[in-house]
Amino acid sequence: MIFDWDENKNQMNIVNHDGVSFDAAAQVFDDYWAIDELDFDHSTDNEKRFTIIGLAEAEILRVTYTIVSNEPEIIRIISARKAKGIDKRSYEQYRNEFDENF
Repeated sequence: MIFDWDENKNQMNIVNHDGVSFDAAAQVFDDYWAIDELDFDHSTDNEKRFTIIGLAEAEILRVTYTIVSNEPEIIRIISARKAKGIDKRSYEQYRNEFDENF
């Protein structure tokens, strides 16, 4: 998996979203318990957008991305922020349910 992003947008993201960098955001893709979904509201016919919620650097992050290529798999990160509200609760509930069953 290869990650790509606009560096100017990354710098703006760090300033606007509590210091969350796209480099840190890429780590959520390694989280076994990450919740990954198609973002129907922000997808178009030309670009499918996805949201993944997972753990990176001891924080639960919400990352929006698109798949640029499948071979090789290239993921372009669009935005990233600390998960809050329902996003954070959903992740915690999912992970807790998993832990309880094993």
